[in-house]
Amino acid sequence: MAKRPNIIFRYRYEPRSRLNYRNPIFLVLVFLASFGLIFHLFPTSDDTAIPNYSDSDDEDDNIGDEEGQTSHGEMAGSDGNELVPSGDMMVRSEDSKISYDILGDPSPNGNGQEPYSSRRLPQCLIIGVRKGGTRALLEFLNLHPTVQKASDEVHFFDDDEKYRLGLEWYRSQMPFSLPDQITIEKSPAYFVTDSAPHRIHAMNSSIKLILIVRDPVTRLISDYAQLAENKARRNDGQKMVSFEQTVLTADGSVNIYYKPVRTSIYSIYFTRWAQIFPSQQIHLVDGDRLVYDPFPEVQRVEKFLNLAPYIDRDNFVYNSTKGFYCVKFNGTLEKCLNESKGRPHPDVDIKVIRTLRSFYSPYNHRFYKMTGTDFAWPEI
Repeated sequence: MAKRPNIIFRYRYEPRSRLNYRNPIFLVLVFLASFGLIFHLFPTSDDTAIPNYSDSDDEDDNIGDEEGQTSHGEMAGSDGNELVPSGDMMVRSEDSKISYDILGDPSPNGNGQEPYSSRRLPQCLIIGVRKGGTRALLEFLNLHPTVQKASDEVHFFDDDEKYRLGLEWYRSQMPFSLPDQITIEKSPAYFVTDSAPHRIHAMNSSIKLILIVRDPVTRLISDYAQLAENKARRNDGQKMVSFEQTVLTADGSVNIYYKPVRTSIYSIYFTRWAQIFPSQQIHLVDGDRLVYDPFPEVQRVEKFLNLAPYIDRDNFVYNSTKGFYCVKFNGTLEKCLNESKGRPHPDVDIKVIRTLRSFYSPYNHRFYKMTGTDFAWPEI
């Protein structure tokens, strides 16, 4: 009986083709290579698709937001910001907008000369007012390469449960940005929340605030129209009580217990903000003008935020079908707010309109005096 060669002898002299297939390491490598080839040939998603300009319904539509998710595998920097690990995708200040919106998490270029991007607490907040045009303004400003927006309304300062999660949680909801960019978040509920001014001041006493206001009666009607539509959608077409019956009591006086009625009394809420923040940190936007001629209002916001002039009148295109302005970027692409914006308003009796205007008139004049701006809203 022939003596079997030892293990060393067999591995050394056995044909290589047979040896490789018996080697478990070789089999694992072949499997991984095949797996990677399949994903390369058949990608599961289109990572370069341009995202929809319109976001999901937000607080402006009285629907809860989907909270943003914290990215995994991030490293904390010495300043507490989350840093994105180095990669080979080049991100420059002038093209970082495309990198963030289309390619996802940005990273510095390969030579390490570009500063790291990170999630930063917002340097500016759009605090309201509900149905004033907050979503439109945020999308207009997002045309600027120096602006990074928080797509969802976070409701950090008006929701006690979220506020208890702390500033690091709030930071995790922000988009990635470069040091020379400004992060903006908007939640219209901040304006009417008692605790919001103090909480925001505690986070950053020098933060810049933007408040959009419009004709209180028009805002009220828009608020009602949205709530009525949402109720019908949630309750199989169930209709709300008529606008007149909702905003007026049985004796014909204004129903101040209806929250949308109170939201239009701007002077009451503005008092709290003016007591905490100096006037130079609060910028007022004419929401009515933002509808029919947005460019001048956006220009003023650029100046308020100390942004280099970038957004041009040619970026705004009036959509006659929707009845409001959409934006055009890269010269050709036109994006509009989602279908929930620009919804039809109910027909309201002129007598009810006059009752409401008479009710709001003294509050409006008080607001004009407080802000030093006469918006000249109708009074009769």
